[in-house]
Amino acid sequence: MSSAPPRLKCSVRRERDFRSSGFTLIEVLAALLLVAIVMPVILRGLTGATAAAGDTRDRALARTLAESVLADAVAERTWESGDAEGAFDAERFGAPAERFTWNLIAEDWTAPGVKQLTATVSWTRSGRPRALAIATVVAEDEF
Repeated sequence: MSSAPPRLKCSVRRERDFRSSGFTLIEVLAALLLVAIVMPVILRGLTGATAAAGDTRDRALARTLAESVLADAVAERTWESGDAEGAFDAERFGAPAERFTWNLIAEDWTAPGVKQLTATVSWTRSGRPRALAIATVVAEDEF
């Protein structure tokens, strides 16, 4: 019996090529620089969108409050006693309405016997005064 010499297994172990795995320092720095440039722009846009949404919400509430002032003035004929002003009651209109004030002006309109009622609602948003006015006409001899 002839015995063959045992075969030696030869395995060649390859070294890992570190250049092909992961990111280089330059790539990481470039990505961080890009984020540093883009992030303020995105945040500025989000801040602007939030402010615009708040302003829209305030204008919608102011319109509702002004319509309420006009409806009350017409229904109760309070405009006959002259101009008026005041603040909104939180119990009746809700807590956000406390920031708003109103004034009502009654003035002669172009037709005789007709008055124009203008309700102006004012508030402050981001330190700047805001106002919204709506108007209607009523006949002086109505009712």
